[in-house]
Amino acid sequence: MATTGSSNAKTIVNRELLAALKACPACNRPFALGERVVLACGQWAGPMRFIHESEAVYETDVATYVERGCGKADQTAVGCCLNWLSI
Repeated sequence: MATTGSSNAKTIVNRELLAALKACPACNRPFALGERVVLACGQWAGPMRFIHESEAVYETDVATYVERGCGKADQTAVGCCLNWLSI
């Protein structure tokens, strides 16, 4: 489930998403039906993933969500926001 930043990056967990998603890569908590999630880049390797909305910050200059612990000030961290660094 990878995509680039867009206005469709925010959604609510439904049965289909719940079956596909196991745990939030940002906080390691499981997802529940009806929770708000966003596609974000973060400290994990690979493409953007769904995380809890409360664990993300929206970066207006690039129109994408970024994991709270991984922002502009932390761009030099190894493996942090690979999508962010390629912009």
